[in-house]
Amino acid sequence: MNLPPTPALSRFVQRCATVTGDNITVNKGDAQMVSKEYQQLLEYTVALQAQLIEERKAQEIEIVAPQW
Repeated sequence: MNLPPTPALSRFVQRCATVTGDNITVNKGDAQMVSKEYQQLLEYTVALQAQLIEERKAQEIEIVAPQW
């Protein structure tokens, strides 16, 4: 399972991190691409969680994660 590419989301994050003013303007096309990539990233995360749960059930593995 490969992480989906997110170039528009990466560009948006870069713009947000480097903006010098109080506002940022994003055109409709860019906003739609960021939204699409974000949804793909969420789908990937949910699928990965489901896969980990199945592996855990099948093999009795322990998943160690940081406590946030």
